[in-house]
Amino acid sequence: MNARQLCRGCTESIAAARASVAAGAVLDLAGLDAETARMCEALPQLPPAERQAAAQELRQLITELDLLTEALRQQHDLFEAAARRNARDRAAEAYTQAAASGREDR
Repeated sequence: MNARQLCRGCTESIAAARASVAAGAVLDLAGLDAETARMCEALPQLPPAERQAAAQELRQLITELDLLTEALRQQHDLFEAAARRNARDRAAEAYTQAAASGREDR
């Protein structure tokens, strides 16, 4: 694959990851680092005539990465809020059980 194809592949992987996050999935980005490394190794080999098109592909990749970052931030915030609610619910249940147990002892 040439550098532009590799860049397009990275962009498509990031877009797919973003769609997964939007669907509520937890991501496994294993392999993205190797894909990115291959792209970065290939970019300097591009002929001058293809560099402008590659620059546009890279801008699109950056846009997708920014969108994925925001989607992950939102997902993280949702998970954190759910964890806090879960902790409050467990604490309330424990206090309720302790209070009920204390009344039974009397």
